[in-house]
Amino acid sequence: MPEPPRLEELEHLYEKLSAEERDELLQCLLIAAPRGGEAMIKVLEELLLVEAGQEFIKGLPPPA
Repeated sequence: MPEPPRLEELEHLYEKLSAEERDELLQCLLIAAPRGGEAMIKVLEELLLVEAGQEFIKGLPPPA
């Protein structure tokens, strides 16, 4: 089983989110909460994956 997101990763993610995105994340976590901690971790992992992809794309050189 993969490790849950580290605190540093979550702090970095939180700092990058706008107030609206933070509210949306909270809503997603509240919806996942009744299904347990694993469902909440899945929400966080998916958001971290999206954020990592966006950072990667920003780091690519512009097309020629």
